[in-house]
Amino acid sequence: MGIAFVEVFTPTGDGLTTAYTLAETVRNAFEGINSSSIFYRNIEIQENGSEGMWSRLNVLIPWQAEERK
Repeated sequence: MGIAFVEVFTPTGDGLTTAYTLAETVRNAFEGINSSSIFYRNIEIQENGSEGMWSRLNVLIPWQAEERK
């Protein structure tokens, strides 16, 4: 079990519309996918402020691995 993080940076002056579009693309790529042994659930997008000229969103992707023999 763990959490993968994806950081999405966009220019501060552009607002967060582009950042959310990109973050939702990441979320949709993982949401509900169940491979034979890894499950992704409850993916969150969190605003994380700005750093200089960049706004940042984090995509938190909780995963769980199931060992199969």
